[in-house]
Amino acid sequence: MRRTFLVVAAVLLPSVLAFVSSASAQEAADTETTAQEQFRNAYALLSRADQARDDQHFSLAIELYRRALEAYVAFAGQYPEWEPGVVRFRSMYCDNQLKALLENVRSGRIKLREHAPPPAVLPDAATNATDLSAAMPVPEAVARAKQLLAAQEAVRARRILLDALRKEPDNVVIRLLIGIAQCAARRFDDAVFLLENLVDEHPENAQARVVLGTAYFGSGRTEDAVAALKKALELHPSSGEAHFNLAQIALRREPPDLETARHHYRKALELGVTPDRSTDSILQ
Repeated sequence: MRRTFLVVAAVLLPSVLAFVSSASAQEAADTETTAQEQFRNAYALLSRADQARDDQHFSLAIELYRRALEAYVAFAGQYPEWEPGVVRFRSMYCDNQLKALLENVRSGRIKLREHAPPPAVLPDAATNATDLSAAMPVPEAVARAKQLLAAQEAVRARRILLDALRKEPDNVVIRLLIGIAQCAARRFDDAVFLLENLVDEHPENAQARVVLGTAYFGSGRTEDAVAALKKALELHPSSGEAHFNLAQIALRREPPDLETARHHYRKALELGVTPDRSTDSILQ
């Protein structure tokens, strides 16, 4: 069975998640009707954002593009086979519009003005009502999402985090945890998309680069993963998680690079990462 590593900075989760199994159980697929409704809802947000931009209601446009992007990312996670090219294009379109608007605001080329808040995004029909995520204060939602990630319930964690992101769209911890949840759900391409944007905005964030390395590796981009992890170590030399992941990559090369793996695994243990039985058995 093919497995891929996932180690998350201890400051974000109470325990280290060493691996994500390719055979992990997934929640049952939603109905086609629900998928069609969510697809239409996301496009309706995008269309309203375009209209607000054209009407020079830039503050409203920024909010709507963010919501549309969140809706498409959530949709891609639930329905990865549903028109992936269209979903990816529209996600990138929303992201590019956001970047352009925010840059114009920063440069003073456009001014924001007050607007009435738009209707809330329709809730995900698959959301478990017992989570009550929409009503959670953000700190409580983040804490609950961490618990769910530690329990390997990535889908539920992602739903809670997306609700929290609507309340605080610039919250770095929430965005990083969504990237972790996408990795845990094996939505590596979606995680790469989110985390690359986060790293672009916060190039000093070593934790984001560690998780981006995980996403790259899961997507089959091994050399990009190595580069991201090495950059994380440049920024934060005591990142045991970065060392651990570099050890895992070295072990998965053909042939395995045991010397490099031993070096990074030893450093990871020295920095407090929990020993991994499988790695111990290979390197003993």
